[in-house]
Amino acid sequence: MHRARTYSFFAASRRSALNSSETRVPGGTRRRTFRWARLILPLIGIIFVLEVTSDIIQVASYKLRGKRVFRMAPLHHHFELGGWDEEKITMRFWIVGALAGMLGVTLFVASIPK
Repeated sequence: MHRARTYSFFAASRRSALNSSETRVPGGTRRRTFRWARLILPLIGIIFVLEVTSDIIQVASYKLRGKRVFRMAPLHHHFELGGWDEEKITMRFWIVGALAGMLGVTLFVASIPK
């Protein structure tokens, strides 16, 4: 009997939470906005995504084919071995990150229904 009361308490609180969020935002637009926002987050952090992806590609390529795709992973080391200065790489990554962040935030704000 105790379990039934606990279950009914959580079920009732979950039901009321869902009802309150649905009444605050008619048509479920909040859910669509946040679902779309998950696709924007990798764009905002594109530098981090590229760094991790370059590691994954390098390891997978070396294990499967025995060859490397980049001179060295992560990606900024590849550019260092290509002859770029660390300051140049850092500034380019900052610029790309800032532009991608602004683009991602702009797309997110534009996707919010009026």
